[in-house]
This record gives sequence, C-alpha cells and structure tokens, in this order.
Amino acid sequence: ALTVAIVTTPFPSEGERKMKQAYEAIDRLQETTDAVIVISNENVLRMIPFDIPLDASFRVVDDILAKVVVSLSDMLTKTGLSTVDFADVASVLGNGGVALVGMGTGVESTAAEDGTAAEDATIAAMTSPLLNAVHLDAAMGVLVHIVGGRSLSLQKVDKALRIVDSYVNENANVVMSAQVDDTLPHDMVTVTMTATAFKRSRAND
Repeated sequence: ALTVAIVTTPFPSEGERKMKQAYEAIDRLQETTDAVIVISNENVLRMIPFDIPLDASFRVVDDILAKVVVSLSDMLTKTGLSTVDFADVASVLGNGGVALVGMGTGVESTAAEDGTAAEDATIAAMTSPLLNAVHLDAAMGVLVHIVGGRSLSLQKVDKALRIVDSYVNENANVVMSAQVDDTLPHDMVTVTMTATAFKRSRAND
C-alpha cells in the first residue's frame, strides 16, 4: 500500500501561529504517510491575477488540488505512450517525505513535428511557483506526467525528458508517464511534476 497526503499551507495573512501549526501537522503526517504533497497557498497567490474575484481565486486552489489527484491516478490507471505501474510510483513516493508539485502547459506554435509544446510545458512545470523555487537537483525522486493532444509524439516526449534529466540529480529516481488525451486540444501539452525525497531544509525554504 502507498499512503499519500495532499495538504495546503495557510496564506501569510493568516498569521505566523497558524503557519507554525500547519508545519507541525505536516511533520506529524509524515510519521503515518509515505509522502506529503504540500501546496503553498502563498505560492498559489502568485499564480492568480490581481483582478480575479475571491470565489474564483478559491476555485483555483481547488483546481490545483484536483489536478494533483487526477495526475497521480491517471499515471496508474491509463495507458499511453509510456505507462507506469504501482511499483514505479511507489519507488518515488514511498518514504518520500515532503513532496512538491509543479505544473505547466504548452501550446504548439506550429503543426510541424518539431513543435516545442512538450518542452515548454516541462520548463513551465519546473519553474512553477508551486515548486517554491526549490532546486530540482535536491530531489532524489521525481514523477513526470506528460499529457497531450493528438500532436504529442514520442519524439516530443523524449525532448521534454532530456530537459528534466539536465536539471535533476544524476542519481535521482525519475519515473515518467506520457499519455494522449483526446479531450485536450490537439496542440496542447500539460506536464505535472512531483518532486520528493528532499533534504528537509531545501524543500521547506
């Protein structure tokens, strides 16, 4: 079995006391779970335009949480260009401790085979505010979930993974899943990256 918790940390405006309580709770969760995926509401704020209404802003937070759950589920249950099994995911998240997630989207600017949507989405995921500017070479476990429309090819996936390989620790366990989703526009690619097995100080800075 694999137990993964997904939590959010308070907004800075909620005060230092509540933030301290949140991190104490995360510490306790780590004692009973394999991994705790932490979504920082402070970093979510950086992704929301200033003029977005309050209710829509909270839907953004809910949407991020839902996408994390769906990404992990789809990696295990859907087939694609490259699929993984439970053991693959467990090898990254098992005893992973605190985990951070980055998300990115790319759209082909051309229908040519050398389109860069997968690469653009990968870079966007690695530089996502949700990753809290953490250095990926501090992570010893990385899940990469690539989903694209009909234009996604194995060659494009390979180029995206080469970018990941150039940034992560050479000894990191990198597990990748790539799938075609007919509900996406044919020229769109999304990447969800889950990084874990950090040194605690690096992941929480």
